[in-house]
Amino acid sequence: MLQKVPYDPLALTPISNFANYPLFLAIRSSLPAKTLAEFIAYAKSIPGRLNYASAGQGVISHMVSALFCARAGMNVVHIPYRGAAPAMTAVLAGEVDMFFSTTPDVMPHIGSDRIRVLATTGASRLAKLPDLPCISEQFPGFVVEPWNGYIGPPAMPRDLVDRIAEAVMAASKHPTVVERLAQQQVFPVGSSPAQFAETIASDRVFYAEAIKVANIQPG
Repeated sequence: MLQKVPYDPLALTPISNFANYPLFLAIRSSLPAKTLAEFIAYAKSIPGRLNYASAGQGVISHMVSALFCARAGMNVVHIPYRGAAPAMTAVLAGEVDMFFSTTPDVMPHIGSDRIRVLATTGASRLAKLPDLPCISEQFPGFVVEPWNGYIGPPAMPRDLVDRIAEAVMAASKHPTVVERLAQQQVFPVGSSPAQFAETIASDRVFYAEAIKVANIQPG
């Protein structure tokens, strides 16, 4: 999306994907839909009358929402906010109908009567929320797991890349780290440099489609 940058992103050196996490699809609790399928059917029955919040134009919650609506065949209006916190507040207040939220924002409200969480964008169901489905169960391939990883400068010495990657992989398996991350529904990955490169390449394809569907003009 951002093409006028003073560096070549493809020249950077992938080291290791440390951890990733799913997004949660939340809707205002006053909507009649109780499941993902019911929400899609309801939205399709009243095209253009529902809306979704995002944390801003062009951010991940915008792109993922736009792509999800396109895959589901829903006509839902985008309402951008200035950050995730006000967007989540709007859903909790019943001002907007739908929001793809990160783990820290939505976890305190799961099970409350203010929002209804319908699904996650993860590749598999969460161990602590086994009854919460993944969107990919209904739309195969729709997996969105934002990551936190380590990337180095261009032409980084291979021995240094491998040493850092090995340290990251070891840290991602440390019981204390695993437990601390699990509290926030964040999951350690500890990938190799080659695996991380594949993740980045796959993301470029996914988000290129999302940018097009969301009608975001690259700049």
